[in-house]
Amino acid sequence: MYKHLAIAIDGSRTSQNALAHACGLAKMNQAAITLVHVSNPAEYMATMAPEFLQYGGYEEVATTQGNKILDAAAEQ
Repeated sequence: MYKHLAIAIDGSRTSQNALAHACGLAKMNQAAITLVHVSNPAEYMATMAPEFLQYGGYEEVATTQGNKILDAAAEQ
């Protein structure tokens, strides 16, 4: 039935539950999984503005955090 699943991951419990469900579906159907993480600039600017100056700006902070989330999800 499924050949390829795209799963949005943001590190939340809801996205972790979705990933667990998708892993089960992928295994049953021998389907591939693509993980996607999208960052919201407004969220980062509201909560992490001081870190931007220390770590080189929004893109670097968002990429670093996004990669951590994706790496953890890929292990699952």
